[in-house]
Amino acid sequence: MTIPFAPRSSAMGFMTQLTWMPALSHHHTFRAYSANRFAIQNIPALFSIYVNLLYRRRRRQTHIQNVTMQWWVSRLVLVAGRIVLLILLLALDEANSLYAFCPSLGAAILFAVLYCLTTLFHIFQAVKFRTAFCWVIIMSGTWQTVAYIFRSLSILSPTSQGFYDPQFILILVAPLWTNAFVFMVLGRLVHNCLPDQKLVGIKGRWFGYIFVTMDIM
Repeated sequence: MTIPFAPRSSAMGFMTQLTWMPALSHHHTFRAYSANRFAIQNIPALFSIYVNLLYRRRRRQTHIQNVTMQWWVSRLVLVAGRIVLLILLLALDEANSLYAFCPSLGAAILFAVLYCLTTLFHIFQAVKFRTAFCWVIIMSGTWQTVAYIFRSLSILSPTSQGFYDPQFILILVAPLWTNAFVFMVLGRLVHNCLPDQKLVGIKGRWFGYIFVTMDIM
């Protein structure tokens, strides 16, 4: 039996084809049914494969980006390490030098910059949090900065007593300010954090006085 003509683009024609489907031969009907069943059963699997491919592609791209970033970071760290090493090895040797060793100009400049940055940061913190007692650590950082500036000038003029003496004294005395600040912070922690405001039987406000007394002795 032949199937009446019905355009595929027409909904009525599609319904007509479905109506006359039993009139098809058994072979054609089985093939159409098998194809439809295969498509319906494998649509979720095909969709899953598609999503998995997209995920793997994005993960591969992310992995490539991470590897690229790690490579650049490692190269920057390596270059920075080499620069610092070269700076530290730039030591000046002078026959009539006041130093008993061969000082490094690069190291002196590096520490002058580092102490300057930390001092500026302490000043910012002291102003922001209104901690007046931080002038002690600011004084320590300032002395250290000035000390290493004089150290740099002294290395450039290793026979000058005027540059050598200030850096020697400041480097020797500046850590006392840091130690005093540590005891001041300890006293405030004991006063504000412990219930009885005591540590080993000593009031928190006495730690600063004890440090000054012991330092003078």
